[in-house]
Amino acid sequence: MEHPPHPAFLNSGIQCMSLELQRRPFAITRLLIAAAVLLLALAGCATTDLAPAASIERAEAYAARGEHAAAAREFDAVAATAADAFGNPWHLAAARQWLLAAQPARAAAALQRIVLPLDEAATARRDRLAAEIALAEGSVTRAWQLIQGVSASPAAADREEYFELRQRIALANRLPLEAIRSAGERERGEVDANRVATLRSELLDALRNAIDQGLVIDPREAARDVVARGWLEAASLAARTARAPASANPGLTASWRSRYPNHPARAALAATHAESVTRLLAEKRTAEPPTSAVTGKASPPSATLAPRPSATVSGGHVAALLPLTGPRANDGTAVQAGLIAAYRSSNSDLPLRFYDSAAEPVDELVKRARAAGADFIIGPLAREETQTLANLATFDTPLLALAALPETLSAATPTWVQFDLSPEAEAKAAAQAALAANHRRAILLLPGGEWGERIGAAFRNELEAGGGQVIGSHELSGDVGATIETALRLDQSRARHRRLQSVLDLPLAFQARRRADVELLFAPGSASHLRELRPRLKFHGASDLPTYSTALAWDGRRSSELDGLLFADMPWMLQPRSGIASNLQDLLDRSADTSYLDSRSFALGHDAWLLQTAIRRAITAGQSLEQVVLSGATGQLSIDAERRVQRALVQASISDGIATATP
Repeated sequence: MEHPPHPAFLNSGIQCMSLELQRRPFAITRLLIAAAVLLLALAGCATTDLAPAASIERAEAYAARGEHAAAAREFDAVAATAADAFGNPWHLAAARQWLLAAQPARAAAALQRIVLPLDEAATARRDRLAAEIALAEGSVTRAWQLIQGVSASPAAADREEYFELRQRIALANRLPLEAIRSAGERERGEVDANRVATLRSELLDALRNAIDQGLVIDPREAARDVVARGWLEAASLAARTARAPASANPGLTASWRSRYPNHPARAALAATHAESVTRLLAEKRTAEPPTSAVTGKASPPSATLAPRPSATVSGGHVAALLPLTGPRANDGTAVQAGLIAAYRSSNSDLPLRFYDSAAEPVDELVKRARAAGADFIIGPLAREETQTLANLATFDTPLLALAALPETLSAATPTWVQFDLSPEAEAKAAAQAALAANHRRAILLLPGGEWGERIGAAFRNELEAGGGQVIGSHELSGDVGATIETALRLDQSRARHRRLQSVLDLPLAFQARRRADVELLFAPGSASHLRELRPRLKFHGASDLPTYSTALAWDGRRSSELDGLLFADMPWMLQPRSGIASNLQDLLDRSADTSYLDSRSFALGHDAWLLQTAIRRAITAGQSLEQVVLSGATGQLSIDAERRVQRALVQASISDGIATATP
């Protein structure tokens, strides 16, 4: 932009106009108009400098920083500069940001500015936003009417958003059965076991909160829907356990556990009284001095086991950084219970202290634990928290991280070890089992997304390294039946039949034939995903093909649909249990709650304590960590040169609905 004229230039111009007026009075009108044009041009230049053009990038930056009102205004401004329907995406984005800014009236106004017609996806998004606006404004009945008129999008992110909103609206309308069904749809197709556990915990919390706010639940409304009835009963029990002494909670839920042994609410309900479970596992004590759990000085080691994240300890101890509250509390309390079980079995006199990683930043927890004398750290459980610690300045406290980083640890952390339940290791074990059975030509049927890509790559690399070949790889998204037909070339078989029938002009008896060169299928995914996939494979004539998967395929629930499935898993999850796994089962059977019998996180916590002991011993003796080898509940454990724990798993198959070890 050009700079405005210098004041000296303006003065000169004014003097010239004065002389002109003296000589030619009739030129006044023309000169006044010229002056007005000059002033308007200068004003326009100044305005442009003060108000930059609306920017999508600026709006997105505001949204990323959580400045939702500013983001909404920017999206509104962007939409205003667009012609007709081209502004609709920004009107929708503005409405979303106004909602996040707790200004539903402005969100409704943004929707009003949408120009019709809309495509199907934009219409669904607009209607979801309208329902959410009605909910935010307290018009819960209207919100329910609106959300019932919206269909779930096949896209995973939109589907999650839709059913999460439907679940909230249903509870606001005191419709717990609809909330439970919406939660079930949110879980459908989810392959991340941690995410599934989080969704179940959130549902139980939402139902319990609704009861606290006056919702009356009658399990008889579920009729023959056993899963829904179990959720309704679990919600009532959760509300009761929240008001009862922790020591009484396992007794309150014992009858429910016996009637619903494999219910999806089982772990979430157990987490409502995790404190009492850990006390039972730690050989319950009575009349403990109230100060002992805080100082850890005068009382026996059991006093330091109480999960009090705010407590401090003086003197050497093992610090466990786990999420004991919040969305990942289910995993955290299961790992905690496993740690305590191994701790008690080892008869260790070294104090064990728990720090809640959901309550404060993990780097602050480490500082606090080290200041209190922690000489070994177990955790954290989340990969991003482990990365945070890896980015800190070097510290010499040995650490056993329960989440692996994608890159190798640096030499600056020589006493760091990474231990997690890697699904990539399970995929490699599946490939090794296939090669051992002389199954070499594979078709991969993978869930959509980054997880499926990682697991598929691990299986492919291991299979091809052993001389096998992947002859097809397909993503199971959209029409699963059509994908299976394409993978097995059944569609080509049908096409040949149609061509031949057309040539002969005669009806021909026909049975589609799959490709003859495939020797195995690799289909990783959750148990619920595979319960749907296996019958489809059988329908398409592939039931005789050996089907390999990962440990996620087995969730502890008896299921004949999974019979014949092959995978590698930890000893803790297989029947019959033996060795350490059998001893652990006896321990849980003697307690009032057996919720951890099908929890891999429990086994992870148990083996973390064994590894801590072995690593401490190796460091003290000046030995290489590669000399650490031990048998655990999660497998045969060793530490490689990159300080990652390697697990030798047990090959397993499902027969009569139960996962059992195979020779």
